[in-house]
Amino acid sequence: MDVPAGTIILNRYRVVKLLGKGGYGAVYLAQDTRLGDKKVAVKQSYDNSSDSQQQFSLEAQLLAKLDHTNLPRVTDYFTDSSGSLFLVMDFIEGDDLWDRCALACRTPRISPRDGAAIMLQICEAVAYLHSQHPQPIIHRDIKPFNIKLCSNGRAVLVDFGIAKVYHPTKGTVRVAKAISPPFSPPEQYGGKTDMRSDVYALGATLYVMMCTDELPDAMERSTQSHRTIPPSVSKPSIPPELEAIIKRAIELDPARRFSNAAEMGAALRAFLNGQPVMPAVITPPNAGAPAGATCPRCGLVNRPGARFCARDGTPISSAPAAVNIPPEARFEIANEYANKQLFDQAIREYQLCLRDQFNHAAVYHNLGLCYRMASRSQEARFALTRGVTLYPNDEDLRYQLAMACWELKDYDSAADSMLYAIKLNPPDEDNWILFVKMLTEAKRLQEAIDVLEKLVQSRPDSARFHLELGRVLLLNDQVDKALTRLRKAVQLDRKMLEAQLWLGIALFRKKKYDDALKSFTEVTRLDATMGLAYFFIGRVHLEMNRYREGVTAFSAAGKLMKDDPDPYLFMAVCYLGLNQRRDALIAIDHALTINPSYQDALQLRAKITS
Repeated sequence: MDVPAGTIILNRYRVVKLLGKGGYGAVYLAQDTRLGDKKVAVKQSYDNSSDSQQQFSLEAQLLAKLDHTNLPRVTDYFTDSSGSLFLVMDFIEGDDLWDRCALACRTPRISPRDGAAIMLQICEAVAYLHSQHPQPIIHRDIKPFNIKLCSNGRAVLVDFGIAKVYHPTKGTVRVAKAISPPFSPPEQYGGKTDMRSDVYALGATLYVMMCTDELPDAMERSTQSHRTIPPSVSKPSIPPELEAIIKRAIELDPARRFSNAAEMGAALRAFLNGQPVMPAVITPPNAGAPAGATCPRCGLVNRPGARFCARDGTPISSAPAAVNIPPEARFEIANEYANKQLFDQAIREYQLCLRDQFNHAAVYHNLGLCYRMASRSQEARFALTRGVTLYPNDEDLRYQLAMACWELKDYDSAADSMLYAIKLNPPDEDNWILFVKMLTEAKRLQEAIDVLEKLVQSRPDSARFHLELGRVLLLNDQVDKALTRLRKAVQLDRKMLEAQLWLGIALFRKKKYDDALKSFTEVTRLDATMGLAYFFIGRVHLEMNRYREGVTAFSAAGKLMKDDPDPYLFMAVCYLGLNQRRDALIAIDHALTINPSYQDALQLRAKITS
């Protein structure tokens, strides 16, 4: 749970405001009350499992020992009474690099030299992390959002939320929390990161800083589904030496990147000093030969069709190296697609999760939801039914299945699935109303009435519950009971248009035409675009043989209810009452223009013309 502004954490840090949040944590601006309200950044982790707490304590101790001009100091870390994990750092005043890049308007404002100078500072900070003993620290979340540019020209790499100690035999873990497309390299999706993973993120950040085109996600690049536009194509003013640095840093194969941030920093320093950069970049010895497969280890471009490197015998392939993606990481990739509303891509990834036996309820839920968002309700129903079979007590799956059935107009199944979800966890008011509408559409009116009567007893102040009960009672021909409930709904909320409208309909059914007219007129006063109110005003006038008033009302209704032929049919009846046969035929023809097979209009026309 987020910490409200004004809260004092650990009797020391007063929260000023939320700076930002993601799926796994939040960052707050706070004041250190023990140091004269000095500004600090407090990072909260949402994961408070026992393993996370132990790992957090070990890594926070390491981070607290860091001291570098391009890194904020970690000054405190603790776990509060609820188990939430907090890291306290210097608050860095300045602009986010992302804002300075102005990507939103596609107008780069950073020159190649300035960009290289900024990235050199960040490379030095990351090289410092990589040089820690006994193990390097891998940042794993380098991106423009996490780089602050101070007024004095200093660039600071912030946010150690997912930094991990690197163990050569184990790599780093907890991938699902450490993916930031398009800045994460392909191996980060697969669960293993090292110093070269940070190099990729540094290169991706420099690419975004320099280019008007965004770098595609690493997994999309790996599958060749998106082409990477060379920096010089995006921005011809980029010097070839800087382009070479960027291209090497964002190589999909870690073996072809700079080995660490220090090496990349050395190349940037050489560029800024006007010194040769190419020795720091992989240069194929046989550059003049026809293009062939490149060795992932030494960078040698071999003859076309070669299966092994001529220099060191490493197996090679002209195709990008396959990336073995754990299903947990693939699930995060799918979620990323879904968040971008790329539903077809998300569906494909969720299906691959299921293929790999990653059968969690969340996969079925998200797959079904994406099918629904892609207007593929039948496939959604199939996937969600499979999920419900495996996880019968998952309320979210039951709810999504109900919605898929609702979209397919299978109202009985929709109501049954929603009923099961409600038994697992009573819903909010909106979903209670939705459940009642499902029962109503399924013609299970007495069930709907029973549900609504219980809801009204539990929430007598809910105008919506009284309205729905009155509406269903009216549909069930219990007009007197309906009037009682609808009057109560209007009493509770006089501006509720639907309550006023249904009250008028109930009064119309009771032949209390003057009272009904008052209700319908009140609706039009509150909302002059409510066509149905004008329609019923016309019905009242027709019942009272006030045909001219009826024509006026039906004409207003017809203009607002453009796809409904009824106003024109009843307008024709009013014209007949006025003995205006020609006008009646014109009105009938208008109704038939909207619905050529409208039987009531056809029969009335035949009667007039016979």
